[in-house]
Amino acid sequence: MRFSRTSTRPIAVGVAVCLAAGFLGGGVASASIGEVAKAPAPTNCRKASGPFKVSGIKVLGAKGKVFVPYGTTVTGMAPGTNDSPDPTSAEQQITGAYKYWCVNTVRIQVSQESLVGKSGASFSSGFLAQLKHVVSVAEGYGLVVVISDQTETAGLQPGPTAATASFWQHLAKTFGGSKQVIFDLFNEPRVAAGSTSRDWQVWQRGGTVKGVAYIGMKSLVADVRGDGARNLFWVEGPFSASTLAQAGSHLVGDRAGVVYDIHHPGGAHDAAVNALTQLFGARLQADLARYATAAEIIVLPAVNPRYIPLTSFTHASELVEQALTAARTALAAHDTHPALARAS
Repeated sequence: MRFSRTSTRPIAVGVAVCLAAGFLGGGVASASIGEVAKAPAPTNCRKASGPFKVSGIKVLGAKGKVFVPYGTTVTGMAPGTNDSPDPTSAEQQITGAYKYWCVNTVRIQVSQESLVGKSGASFSSGFLAQLKHVVSVAEGYGLVVVISDQTETAGLQPGPTAATASFWQHLAKTFGGSKQVIFDLFNEPRVAAGSTSRDWQVWQRGGTVKGVAYIGMKSLVADVRGDGARNLFWVEGPFSASTLAQAGSHLVGDRAGVVYDIHHPGGAHDAAVNALTQLFGARLQADLARYATAAEIIVLPAVNPRYIPLTSFTHASELVEQALTAARTALAAHDTHPALARAS
């Protein structure tokens, strides 16, 4: 985690990175659900337990343990306007992520329109039942579940509206008391209000832009808390969650219950190598190769005690190649020191 220096007090900042488009969809199309389900359960994975809260620039879980989530974003529950949800695909992704990647967190993209319609006036009990099943699968593996309000695939609204409030009102009733569930209140806010200052103002306080009334993140946080949700909230920054540059002067309240979230950060090569090193250390080499062409590695908010630069989080195949290149370079250097080479 990092904190914004635009505030007199540090705020918890997380890094959630890009939708895993096609994760387990393209790279594992040949693998049946049964094949994934039959895979042995992983051992020695670091699981996390809630409830979660913010303490300074860290997120703490049960018994005060620092929560370092890492995992994948799951598709299937955010279909396009003319498509149907695919809970089976979502279940397969979750199972594969748990058994092959040793994740402790899954972030489920959930279509706002599928649950409450475009205006927020309708309600689909069938869709909610499907979502409950998908969440139960993840919880059954002991995973932390992040529910993310998605409007990019259907509805196409760029910011929270009354429909968003309706969406969370229903989900707060169902998941608001779950210690393992985190609410990601709106995926990649992107209201273009005309200027940077106005964009930040609308993001925080709301406002009418091009005839559409948007709810500010501050009001949305208060509304969902008012609905009874005790979950940790992730609040993504404006400009498609690409920046938190002015978050310190545009806080949304509830300091103990909110993590400020940024997507797609740039970063250095050594961080990519570090991410791959951790995955290789968990004996996931075969899985990395299996998913490399279709998946993107996603690292969710994490404590960063060594101040490792954030990764660029390009496709996994690129990260693998970069890691292999770095490994070959290191081994070539070690070749001049036989004893060191043997020790490694």
